[in-house]
Amino acid sequence: MDLRKYNQNISSLISEKELLSLWWYQPFIFSESIISGAAPSAFMKGMKKTIVERNIDKDVFTRFQHFSNCMISTYEDWLRALIQEINFNGQHLHATSVFELACNTGYFLMRLREEGGAGKYVGIDKADLSVQRSLLKKITGINDIEYRPGKWLADSHLIEGLSSDEQYDVVICNSFIEHISNPLNLINELAKRTRRIMLLNVSVGYFQHGFQIKYKHMPHHDKWGDQFPYFFDTRISRKLLLYSLEKCGFKKVAEVKNFRLPLRWSFRSLRYMTLICVK
Repeated sequence: MDLRKYNQNISSLISEKELLSLWWYQPFIFSESIISGAAPSAFMKGMKKTIVERNIDKDVFTRFQHFSNCMISTYEDWLRALIQEINFNGQHLHATSVFELACNTGYFLMRLREEGGAGKYVGIDKADLSVQRSLLKKITGINDIEYRPGKWLADSHLIEGLSSDEQYDVVICNSFIEHISNPLNLINELAKRTRRIMLLNVSVGYFQHGFQIKYKHMPHHDKWGDQFPYFFDTRISRKLLLYSLEKCGFKKVAEVKNFRLPLRWSFRSLRYMTLICVK
């Protein structure tokens, strides 16, 4: 998301030092010399930072900028497909409610607002990103997105932060399902929360056939405090994923085949499917 279009003097809102110290996990262009990216370690070996400035190293900055721009283009492809489906279904974006689980700093919610969305927008994430979101509000002027603390409750199969009867016209879940141990339960719960359309991006394994889920314990679950049996990442087979969406009431599932980013070899098992699911 290119924030330069807002013509804000970002240095008057936050010091460069503080900006560079924050954790960013979505692609924003703050200025000609400062950019952030999503999962940069997947694309650049040894890259630990999620935001860089031009003086770090010319080659590093150029590569980071390339991957960040590719991610922005990928996200824009998804959003175009989503908005097209909203219009095709006779809805209007300005009257469409949207919920995003694991929304991070709110990239998709903000972009839909920019495109004219005016319905109820709610994002839930367990991470405290209030400083980042406050800065983005000041830069963009978009201050009517409701961010709630909450998370997926693996033991009860519920989403903390939502009331039992909350539903939304559009539900978004990007790159989260592969980080939980019970993906079918989450898919079922997201479907219950969806009135019309769900945008789902999920890593699937290179399964050749059948209904399969592969489990792998990953160190980030230890950092998050997850306990057995909830400390696994998972890879769900394409066939099982599509079958599950059908059983959850989605009558149309279309794949957005334009994930543009070249992954490092060690990450190529993270094969993604981006799906527009319609009831």
